[in-house]
Amino acid sequence: MLKDEIEVELREMEPKPIKLQEKLTTIGFLIEKLPKRGESVELKPTFEEFSQRLGSIVEDAMKRDSGKVAGLKSQIDAIRDMAKDAWSRRDPLAWHRINEQLDSITQALAPPVSAQDRMLGFAAWIIHYRLPEIEKATHGRYSGQISDIKEEVLLTVVMSQMQVQEPEAVMAHLRSIYQQKIVPLCRQAGIADEAPPKVLPRAAMGAGSGGLTLE
Repeated sequence: MLKDEIEVELREMEPKPIKLQEKLTTIGFLIEKLPKRGESVELKPTFEEFSQRLGSIVEDAMKRDSGKVAGLKSQIDAIRDMAKDAWSRRDPLAWHRINEQLDSITQALAPPVSAQDRMLGFAAWIIHYRLPEIEKATHGRYSGQISDIKEEVLLTVVMSQMQVQEPEAVMAHLRSIYQQKIVPLCRQAGIADEAPPKVLPRAAMGAGSGGLTLE
């Protein structure tokens, strides 16, 4: 190791400047070879993807409610400036925070969500995310129970689609299924039984991009 060699040389009664200089030159060369800050930092999404998403969100919101966009103009302008700065510095922490702020703007500008959409989003989250997560964590030990829960959730949704029950009543029943049947499985699987995310993925429902807000 160069560090050890330098220490040995310095312990000599008369350190040889030439040898020390050779070691320091080698260290300097190695430092120069190190990647510069930002060269190897990959940020996702890309700046182009971020800009396209922000532009699309604002454009769609302008068509629905330009007043809401006007109320958030300073926040939108600020996030644009902060995004340019974070991207130029290749700062992963700042980039992550900015994308979280974009999520907040997305929710603020999102159109009102119906009770039907909230119910469908919750059902989709249970079927496509939570139950598969439990099955994977338990290596299929509770496949029978999981299959029964999935069928019950689907049947509950069908009842709403047939207008046998109102979406609010279906949502209440889905929450009951979650608390009484899914949460115990989560605990047995060692999975945190936290509440579903406030924004549920439309993609799971086959409804395109974006998200559904539970509240």
